[in-house]
Amino acid sequence: SVPLSFEVERDVSVAALVTVSESDMYVFLICQKDLSIDNPSPDDLYETGTVCKIKQSVKTPEGSVQVIAEGVCRGVALSFTTVGEALFAEVMTKTVTLDSFDNSFKLEALMSEALHSLEKMLSYLPTDSSNILLTAKTIKNPGQLADFIASGVFIKVEDKQEILEIFEPVKRLEALIVIMEKETKLLKLEMKIHRKVRDAIDDNQRDYYLREQLKVIQGELGIDSEDEADEYYDRIDASGFPDDIKYKLYKEATRLAKSPYGSPEATVLRN
Repeated sequence: SVPLSFEVERDVSVAALVTVSESDMYVFLICQKDLSIDNPSPDDLYETGTVCKIKQSVKTPEGSVQVIAEGVCRGVALSFTTVGEALFAEVMTKTVTLDSFDNSFKLEALMSEALHSLEKMLSYLPTDSSNILLTAKTIKNPGQLADFIASGVFIKVEDKQEILEIFEPVKRLEALIVIMEKETKLLKLEMKIHRKVRDAIDDNQRDYYLREQLKVIQGELGIDSEDEADEYYDRIDASGFPDDIKYKLYKEATRLAKSPYGSPEATVLRN
């Protein structure tokens, strides 16, 4: 199992940690459905969580508790009971092994596909995630591989919870691959949109700097830079038009600046 570090602030959670530390009990870590709820009731919590052993807990100067826990197994909460300030749960634990899965070729293919999907997904993430991929390649158990990837890569709580709720290792890995493929498509689309927006901004910034350079050159040559084209630039900047329309207007204003005053093109543009 992978050690998990987290911070506890709520009184009910701190009370539970104190109880566990004093009696050497296990703690049941479970996520709430809506993270915006400050004081969730049992109905606001998922039923499936992780039975953990607290390895270390340190109280911070701010009053919260920094905890390092190690997962033992999955569990399903059957009922909740409040004792003092702590919330206790009756938990049913269940561990599924690969004893009943005898298709080694399919398992090998699934493991390979999961690693391939992970590599594609990591290529669209902004941070260096090479260590995650290297560690994932050393894991030989499909269930552990799915848990490791979900805990280290997935952002959405719903995706993590979906993997957590699947006890059978092979099915868990299959579900993981589907989620990663969907997330990779989304990341790819977001990257495409980001590039288009960045290119549009770059074009507008380039035009702005060129206009500023032109003003400096005109000033050095003794040419009045406060001409009609400059007024058009200012009006375009303040227009509130979309960037693509501004870009076209900038080009027309630039053509005006380059056109002789008496030329037919300049007359049309000025009118």
